[in-house]
Amino acid sequence: MRRLGLIARADQGGIASQSWQFARRMRPEKILVVHTEHDTRGKAKPEIYGGLGKEMRTCRRAPRRADAEWLLGGVDVVFSIECTYGHEVPILAQQRGVQTVIQGNPEMTGLGEMCDVMLAPTKWRLDALPGEPRILPFPADKELLPFRPPTEIETLYHVASDAMCDRNGTDLLLEACAHVNHEIRLKIRGGGMSPATRHHGLVTVEWLGHFDGMFYDHWPVDVDALVLPRRYGGLCLPMQEAATLGLPIITLDVEPQRSWLPTASLVPATVERTESMRGGQFDIHRCDPRRLAGAINMMIEDPTRAAYMRERSIAWAESISWDALADHYNDVFR
Repeated sequence: MRRLGLIARADQGGIASQSWQFARRMRPEKILVVHTEHDTRGKAKPEIYGGLGKEMRTCRRAPRRADAEWLLGGVDVVFSIECTYGHEVPILAQQRGVQTVIQGNPEMTGLGEMCDVMLAPTKWRLDALPGEPRILPFPADKELLPFRPPTEIETLYHVASDAMCDRNGTDLLLEACAHVNHEIRLKIRGGGMSPATRHHGLVTVEWLGHFDGMFYDHWPVDVDALVLPRRYGGLCLPMQEAATLGLPIITLDVEPQRSWLPTASLVPATVERTESMRGGQFDIHRCDPRRLAGAINMMIEDPTRAAYMRERSIAWAESISWDALADHYNDVFR
């Protein structure tokens, strides 16, 4: 294994959870924690990387020359999620013969990103990533989120997203609640709402507010299924986490979800509009809220259907687990 450097985030966003999981498994020589004053995704906690690398350094916002000099000293390859936060690291790395690897998210990475190897976590919108990206899913960690025994569908879970365009379909789900035929609970994590309980038709909606701990602890113990009608995007960590727990998942019938999940999990969708993002123009999808409610109703009413959805979640989680993908990551960094 070559000596590895990592550019990491320390807030409560998805990139931070990926960075932390990568550091926990790959044990880099050096970890450079960036954006330590970034406050839109929760308080930054650089200390979560303590003990995961031989050396650690933090920097405000993007790395400066001194940060790049420190990171590249004594390493052979540098890894980062989405981008390298400016050109200081990739330019100096090129001069010193240090390889740079990015696992890019097409909507936010952009064609101008500089690296030697671009990894794509899904096959969605490879055209929006530079070079010739190699598909390598980000692993799901079954140790952190162990399988839960199956239960009746009484409480749904949804993770709202503060990203653009109602990314996780929170508005769609709330519209669908009026058409759900069963008295159930829906717990919604995040989304900028203060903790509160509201009623939408027969559905009791409990807003849980922001969670300030580690990502694997935000899952309530009593949730029975994930409903996430995601409007755009490739990698989806909440879906992967739900799959490792063995939960049924309901989402939209678009890529890459239709590559992961069975028809029973998928709600027909259409393109509502396109939006300009850092990576280019991207379709934003929507669905008929009544069709979304119909999928929820069928999952509740048909235990065989729910059991099949659980089985497919478990199979998907197995296929992208660290056990399944560790050798592929070792190949990249050897």
